[in-house]
Amino acid sequence: MPGDRLREVETFIEFILTESHINLKKHGKEPGTLRGIWKKKGFEKIAYLDEEIGNIRRELGNQILQRHAR
Repeated sequence: MPGDRLREVETFIEFILTESHINLKKHGKEPGTLRGIWKKKGFEKIAYLDEEIGNIRRELGNQILQRHAR
């Protein structure tokens, strides 16, 4: 994208964000959050949770790369 058009895109994005915020307020809705969604679901019992998540992400990433390398 040409550099001179970036300001136009930025202005458009600001407009969209402002409009969606106004619409949420008008209808009495606030954006939700997913914080705490997994609390007390048993994941606390996994000793190395961060390491396990990292391993799973790497494994999935490798599988995706292998699929598209063919």
